[in-house]
Amino acid sequence: MDSTDAIRLLIVANAYAQAFMGAHYLNGSDGGFPGKRDGYKGRNVQLVERTDFDEVAIHTAVYSKKSCRGRCNEVGGATYNNNKSKLDEVEEYCRRNLDAGLAPEHWEAFENGLYPRRFKPNNSKLFIGEDCRDKRHFDCISFVNWVLTTTLKKSFKYSIRQYEGKKEGGGVVAPVKTYRNNFPEPQNADILTRIKWKDEDGDGDWEIDSKHIGFYVSGGKVIEAKGSREGVVVSNYKRNKWTGLCRLKKSYLKIGA
Repeated sequence: MDSTDAIRLLIVANAYAQAFMGAHYLNGSDGGFPGKRDGYKGRNVQLVERTDFDEVAIHTAVYSKKSCRGRCNEVGGATYNNNKSKLDEVEEYCRRNLDAGLAPEHWEAFENGLYPRRFKPNNSKLFIGEDCRDKRHFDCISFVNWVLTTTLKKSFKYSIRQYEGKKEGGGVVAPVKTYRNNFPEPQNADILTRIKWKDEDGDGDWEIDSKHIGFYVSGGKVIEAKGSREGVVVSNYKRNKWTGLCRLKKSYLKIGA
């Protein structure tokens, strides 16, 4: 194993650690713990304790008015919309704790160790998810940038379009070589991108419909900040799911240099 292979392993190990520790997904977050501003951009991901049923969010991370869903699909949680009996249970849960005069840190979990939260105040959809305290929060691009920044000890603040090789904000990313049609055999720590376009009016004015990014792992796996219901997970690699592959140049596979 040469030194660049070892660095690739370090990148993958750092990414794996976030999946193992159950990092959460929150759009706009930057790898920080809620309330600490310790992500790679120092963004103010808040920890809120909203106790009123109409805007309930217990032990919940919030950024730009949007609440973390607490990996609800991965931890046995749920999404409630028109389930009146369950919504009534959550309302009674809030009322019971408020009537007892308990501060939110003393509220017992609603069910299965999980807590209720609305995506936004007064939003009809209510999620039963994991406690956000002591969990790092990422979105898909901040996950990749945070892992590279903290592993290689140099700043990565690139967009998905830059990793895929499209010009945006000053051009393509310097430390990667991008493949968009004929992928080579993926290697550990290769960066996979997916950009889908749409021409909504059929007038030739194409706009980005969705974007995603993650790390390839030898053995046919991908580590990604998948979504607000899943958090950071290890998924199976499927070639047709990705539109670009970016490979870090050897000159960048050094710590701090």
